[in-house]
Amino acid sequence: MQIQHWEKIDGTPATGGPYSTAVRYGHLLFLAGQVPWDASTQTLFQGSVSAEAQNIFVNVCKILEHCGSSLEQVLRVNCYLVNPEDAREFSAAYKVQFKAGSLPARSMVFVKALPLGARIEMEFTAGM
Repeated sequence: MQIQHWEKIDGTPATGGPYSTAVRYGHLLFLAGQVPWDASTQTLFQGSVSAEAQNIFVNVCKILEHCGSSLEQVLRVNCYLVNPEDAREFSAAYKVQFKAGSLPARSMVFVKALPLGARIEMEFTAGM
């Protein structure tokens, strides 16, 4: 199977290191971890946990579309939060992004710190 890499996608956050924004392998698409990021200013987006989650989904939808997938084809999401007290608000904002009956598999992990001081980060795996 061929592997396809997208290192930079216009209108989306630039990677902060030596890795691809997305990698396609067969019928699977793997996205690098996404923190809340304002792609126009290339700075961390800050707001409520709900607003930060929404920002990530906006950026992820652009990446998925560019790569030939969509939010409806997301199979799994790994979520990382710094503060366990944010879990309820985060989950409420997360749930509304997906159609009823089509929630992807998900893990939620609490961590001490995230890149750039972000409070949340998400990794996505989608079908093609």
